[in-house]
Amino acid sequence: MHLRPCIKSDPGSYSAASTILPWENLIISNTDQKHPRCGFYTLNLLLLIIGIALWVVNPSCLQVLHKITPRISSDLGGHFLGIYLISIPLFAVVVFFIMEFLTWLLNLKRDKPYEPDFTVDDNRANFWSPIIVGYAELIMYPVAFVFERPDFIAAWLVLKVAGQWAGWKGTGQGIELSLSRWRYNRFIFGNALNIMAAAITYAFMKMAGVFA
Repeated sequence: MHLRPCIKSDPGSYSAASTILPWENLIISNTDQKHPRCGFYTLNLLLLIIGIALWVVNPSCLQVLHKITPRISSDLGGHFLGIYLISIPLFAVVVFFIMEFLTWLLNLKRDKPYEPDFTVDDNRANFWSPIIVGYAELIMYPVAFVFERPDFIAAWLVLKVAGQWAGWKGTGQGIELSLSRWRYNRFIFGNALNIMAAAITYAFMKMAGVFA
């Protein structure tokens, strides 16, 4: 057994994934199919490297951020953007594994990143669609704090809830009703994590003195 090189052999091999923890799927052998987690980890690594570089170099060209909002110190634009870009991949990975664990804990087998009846393209879309939304929130929420417009977060949450409310009403009975409730609870928890991530990012920005 060895660390999975970001590829897998058969989508159907995940049909028994509910019996193990999500991160145990990182172990596999005899693989020949690209695994979407490669792109996820690569993107996060690139953002982390760029963020650290901006923090260290603090280029003077980023004084333009002070013109966008006077709250950002004119000589600390690199530190601001560095913290911003560092926070995105760090919290993206943390939230990803927390949500994977919650999916396993609530036994939401239908929401696994891989489904045996899905095509390769279906699995990729199923994997990336919530992650893209998560990235968008990790980008938007700290900006809402910086511009002191938390009402934007509330408006975004209303939009998200309105778009998925029909699937959460629980029109079925028994396990279907329970699944609807569990998915809704997971949705609320995931949004709470992203809001907390934005608040922590904003707090670190204030501690670093990037605001004028």
